[in-house]
Amino acid sequence: ANGTNRFQDQVFERIFNEKETLGISTTGSGKSFCFWLPALLKPGLSLVAAPLKSLMRDQRLSLQNNGIASAEFINSEVNSDEQLRFMAEAKAGYLRLLYISPERLRIKKFVEQLEDLQQVVPINLLAIDEAHCLSEWGHDFRPSYLKLPLKRKELATGNPGLRLVALTATAGQMVEHDIRNILGLT
Repeated sequence: ANGTNRFQDQVFERIFNEKETLGISTTGSGKSFCFWLPALLKPGLSLVAAPLKSLMRDQRLSLQNNGIASAEFINSEVNSDEQLRFMAEAKAGYLRLLYISPERLRIKKFVEQLEDLQQVVPINLLAIDEAHCLSEWGHDFRPSYLKLPLKRKELATGNPGLRLVALTATAGQMVEHDIRNILGLT
């Protein structure tokens, strides 16, 4: 109702100027909106790497409650028929946001589905939610997060417009330094 806040404006400015972005801001500052808006405005599909199934469900519900039905998640709770349906919806341009765990990008079948999808629809954004999970100094380090920079590079070969946005609320100086190094951000 009050428009965007300063933090969101700074993140949007970087994303829409085609820059890689690390956003650190307090819980409740609207970090999710920082990848929701570009996902809805830019052509293609945005992938959101999120650490928890409950987070994926909550985010999708929040989007649906705001009238946005073009978001889904694929995790171990989603059966293979639904996964195929979501990928078909992404190919048709109906799905704009797809939440996955970082571990999902290590599943060969899913990676093949993404490669197939990219023949038709670009992947425009890789959002890393809870980016502190990249850092061994962060309080919930997840080794699979360390594979995201390589996956981002692989995805970018077919998508020169792919941008990365990493967001977190919990990042002290060591964690921020670690995230920047791991993601190769200046």
